[in-house]
Amino acid sequence: MSIYSRAFSQDDVKLTCNMNVIKTYRNGDKEVFNVRPIYEIYDTGRYLSIIPDTDRLASVSTRTGDGRVIDNFSDKNKWALYNKTENNGRIMEVKIMIDRNTGRIVYSSNWNKDTIITEGEGSCEKVDVSQKKF
Repeated sequence: MSIYSRAFSQDDVKLTCNMNVIKTYRNGDKEVFNVRPIYEIYDTGRYLSIIPDTDRLASVSTRTGDGRVIDNFSDKNKWALYNKTENNGRIMEVKIMIDRNTGRIVYSSNWNKDTIITEGEGSCEKVDVSQKKF
């Protein structure tokens, strides 16, 4: 069952984040932007995924798959995951760290050996999912 198709459970946390991001291209061009993604954190203790609601940033997960390297540095004070995926000779590396005490988020991704490097940081607030607006 896909994480997107299951009901919202107690193991889910939603965060709204304000991030400053720099995307650097191999030719030296840079794109600087602010993004306000909502991250869904699914953490069962055995499985962890961190999924943004924007295609400008990649997700990470402890789910194993074809050619995926996973390093999970999470503990009770932070979620911290690294994924490296290789597909048809192209490599994508993604690191996300969220401090659970301060709300600070640090993001980095490297697509195809420095073709596009994306780095961002910012702060997150927990979304109260018990209070529906609509």
